[in-house]
Amino acid sequence: MTTKIDVDRIYALDEELLRADVPPHARGFKIASRLMKDAGFIGYRLDHPQFEAYLKAYNDLFPNADKTGQWVGFGIVASMDDVRTVTVPLIYGSPVIHVHELCGFKTHDEYAMWVRGRTEIADKTALAAFDALDFAYGVMDYHKANTANDGSVHLATALANLEEVAKRLPESGSYQTLAQCIHLVAETSMKAVLKNHGVEDRELRGRSLGHNLEKLAARLAVECARVKDDVIIAELVGDFPDYVAERYAPTTRSRLHVVRNGLAAQFIAASCTRRLVPDRDTSGIVERDGVVRDVSWYRD
Repeated sequence: MTTKIDVDRIYALDEELLRADVPPHARGFKIASRLMKDAGFIGYRLDHPQFEAYLKAYNDLFPNADKTGQWVGFGIVASMDDVRTVTVPLIYGSPVIHVHELCGFKTHDEYAMWVRGRTEIADKTALAAFDALDFAYGVMDYHKANTANDGSVHLATALANLEEVAKRLPESGSYQTLAQCIHLVAETSMKAVLKNHGVEDRELRGRSLGHNLEKLAARLAVECARVKDDVIIAELVGDFPDYVAERYAPTTRSRLHVVRNGLAAQFIAASCTRRLVPDRDTSGIVERDGVVRDVSWYRD
């Protein structure tokens, strides 16, 4: 038997949480938890019938709530220059993760057609999907006790710019502002690691590093090495357009070039969070199966 649900109480709790700036997608769980506590339930499972009833009641009252979340972040995958958005889900427990689902396909057969039946494209999309997953969860999991060296602000900037790329690049034919976003994904994720390792803001903002991806990558390899990635990153950063010059001159790069830059930036960002949160490395599963990431993946 379930406890009667007080709709007015749910409305009141929702207003309390919205004024505390809790996003709609996160409120249902919090409200269901609060109502369980009020009803005297202790140590319950998330599949408890009463908890599910409270959660359903909230979702029935606010059917659009989940549009602001139930995801951790966004990323991209590509079959040549055909880009799809990866919506990184909020995952509980240890479920099996299917690449085709991360790529937005209902079946593996649909995914196989999209990668043109080519193993090399499937390998690239698998690693790109896991880059998106690792980066989003790495940002979520990253915490620093010493706030003086906290790189969270830089990671948040990288995450926001990658979301912009992920939502616009699949359908956009204009790349001018996207080039800036792509650059910032790589730049601010590297700065997050450097900040974490004690590099001061003044140096991160100054001419010695600034927007220079080559110098940032070289410093990253010194401060927090991940050798197999650093070799690839050192080559990739030279493929990005100049951040300042790109603001004032129309881009002449092809769509494929822009897409490859976006995938490269996402890889750099994921490599950075894997240094900060080593447990978040699902790409390693693919690599252990014999898939070797190569710099040519990110070039015309």
